[in-house]
Amino acid sequence: MAGIGIITNPHSKLNKQYPHRQLLLSYIAGEQGQVAITNDLEELYKVAQEFSRKNIKILAINGGDGTISRTLTAFIHVYKENPLPNIVLLRGGTMNMLADNLQIQGTPEHLLFRLIEAHSAGFFKEKVRVSTLKIGDQYGFLFANGTSARYLETFYTNKTGALGAIWLVAKLCFSYLLQSEFFFRIVRQDPTTLRADALPPLTHGTASVFCSTVKKLPMKIPFFQKIEGAVDHFECVSIQLTPNEVARKLASMLWFCLRNRQNPHPYWVDFCCKKLVLSTEEPSPYTLDGELFPASREITIELGPKIDFLLPA
Repeated sequence: MAGIGIITNPHSKLNKQYPHRQLLLSYIAGEQGQVAITNDLEELYKVAQEFSRKNIKILAINGGDGTISRTLTAFIHVYKENPLPNIVLLRGGTMNMLADNLQIQGTPEHLLFRLIEAHSAGFFKEKVRVSTLKIGDQYGFLFANGTSARYLETFYTNKTGALGAIWLVAKLCFSYLLQSEFFFRIVRQDPTTLRADALPPLTHGTASVFCSTVKKLPMKIPFFQKIEGAVDHFECVSIQLTPNEVARKLASMLWFCLRNRQNPHPYWVDFCCKKLVLSTEEPSPYTLDGELFPASREITIELGPKIDFLLPA
């Protein structure tokens, strides 16, 4: 009976670059772990059911943030009220936002080797518990809608990693200088109403609404300033900017984030809550951990179950 279950996503860009990685991971795991390659959601749910029957204690995930979100969603549905296994992240994605928030560094092979060593010795550096966000029947850690989701839609048409993301930002800046349709198709201000817990409804125009249970955005940007002190809450940030203001003020906003300071500008609405109902006049696409979902006029975001992440010594 395997003590460690390892799920690897062969479709992640990083794993495609190293097609023999799963064989190496199987070799490293040896008799202590079982490697499962999941090509689609149906296979993922079958693996979750198998690992549940085998009562694995540790689940290692080799893939990006979208793979982690999909995997945890499948395991939450399969395990139902039963405790989930402890989770180990192997940094198998391009951005690895969640792993960066947990300060996990190394290649998938190196991280799995450390996991096998720690499991054999019965010693782990620490366990970190992180709450999930629940949106419909999906679970993750970082939500965004509006401009951010439309940016991802454009980016995914020609995925090229971090450099591609930077190039798309540069293209948007050039498009803004020319006042071309490309910029204004992605960057918009959407009339939005936020209903959080028992607070009065807040209606305003927003470029994007973000919700998170972790501090950093992709590329290690410390965007969420209140989440570390918010127990059993998630943080919501609404950016009240017009398209022209996005182009002029984005750099200053990121500068305040990188300096790890509260943003003093009036366009930054920031609060913590346990449940948020987000309504827009027009259907707006949204993303959860980099996965895109169909446009919707109303989205309910609430806290999901807490996940225990193991950090190998």
